[in-house]
Amino acid sequence: MKNVLGKLFAQYPSLNYVGLALWLGWSAVAFSRAFEFYDFISASNVFGLFTFIQIGSIVVFLLAAVLPEQVSSRLLSPSALFASAGVATLCIVSTIALFELADEGAIGSSSYAAIYAIASILTGASLVPLFLKCIVPFCSQAPKRATLRFAQTLFQSGLYYFLVVGSPRIFSLVLFCLTPLLIVILQIPTRSSTAKPSAKSTSQFNRPLIGLFVAMTIYAIAMRIFEPYVASVLPRDSSMFVSSFSICLLLIVTIALVCAVVTVKGAFPFGRIYHLAIALLLVTVLSPSVFNSSPVMLSILCLAIVHFLTMLYRCILAYIVFQSGMNPMKLFGFGMAAISLGSLIGNVAGALLIRVASELELLYLLSFAMVFLCIIAAFLIFPESKMKALLLPVDEPALDALENKERPVKWWMEAAERAARQGRLSEREKEVFFLLVRGKSTQQIADKLFLSPYTVKAHTRNIYAKLDIHSRNELNDYVDKQINASQPLP
Repeated sequence: MKNVLGKLFAQYPSLNYVGLALWLGWSAVAFSRAFEFYDFISASNVFGLFTFIQIGSIVVFLLAAVLPEQVSSRLLSPSALFASAGVATLCIVSTIALFELADEGAIGSSSYAAIYAIASILTGASLVPLFLKCIVPFCSQAPKRATLRFAQTLFQSGLYYFLVVGSPRIFSLVLFCLTPLLIVILQIPTRSSTAKPSAKSTSQFNRPLIGLFVAMTIYAIAMRIFEPYVASVLPRDSSMFVSSFSICLLLIVTIALVCAVVTVKGAFPFGRIYHLAIALLLVTVLSPSVFNSSPVMLSILCLAIVHFLTMLYRCILAYIVFQSGMNPMKLFGFGMAAISLGSLIGNVAGALLIRVASELELLYLLSFAMVFLCIIAAFLIFPESKMKALLLPVDEPALDALENKERPVKWWMEAAERAARQGRLSEREKEVFFLLVRGKSTQQIADKLFLSPYTVKAHTRNIYAKLDIHSRNELNDYVDKQINASQPLP
């Protein structure tokens, strides 16, 4: 059993990605109107759930942005994470039980509204620390690798979504309620990997970054304005189909993004992809009047683009953290608060338009006008040129060279690979081995690979035994001999 747990914990990065995938999948199920496991869920309940959860999320995201060091040390500790997951699970169970009581007429409308609002706000607030804990490992990876990891979590979240909405009612309820606790359990292997503030973590934001936050808020408003309209014209029996098909479309688009990331040489043009997605959003909301598209197709496209843009937001924020060394709590706190605030404003604005407009045609025109104005305003505030200025190119193949300037990089890497093959090191042992010969400490290796120091020490002992060496000096001499044996000294 101990060996099994050791092997499981050694895969922490993968477990952490699964944790974020569960968080994303839970959100997709909660807000997708796909609650087929209890039949009485209505569009108004989903609207209220989204609204109140966003309120709770905004508060905690801003707290993480203003007090990043305190959040890292307190809210992201193992005990605090378990407490947050417990509160989230309790609130989710209470909300579902509240639906049952309201459906049976056992609770008054005023009590129902008050309890529902409080439980939803607490759910949003308690889920934020789980997200922040899961997002930290992405910020230490170069942009392309981080994007591929985000794509990986998106596929895993899709599997979670279809597992929940396609399973029997009891299993779906249990899995949905226990997901926050499962996310925290996946964080157990790395209690020491909580984000530590860097020297730049207290620095002031520059103007391009502030412009990005403002643009993210406005774009989020544009993304969510159409949702109440779509919910009002969408047939009730098509909700499950729309939600599921939008997830499938999102996964297809993500495959295209992965192919682009892999094939494009040099820095990946996030700015172009970002504004292309915005253009697709504009074309989508214009489609009913120009292309005479159905409400079902409009809803599918809108949901897929919303999810895809949100993933790009996270990629961009992780890019900035990697490049600037800023505390991820601070940057993701303000960034995700901006997205949540925009989503909240957009959803409420769309609901108000439904009350103002007496006809669907007028409702559509008003919604489209607001979306169009938001997109134009955001693009003027933060055009693609500012995106390029903010996301400086990162030469990912040269990163290893910068970490080891004393040795010829090509020779050193070839020698290290040859030494790893001779010692028959495992893939994880190779990763630890490369960092050891670069002079990294046990704690530095643990932070970089998102392992516990005890796991790193265990891998180090195995490496020493396989290479028949006993110290760091002997390890460096071993690699130097491999270099001298194959290449002349410069």
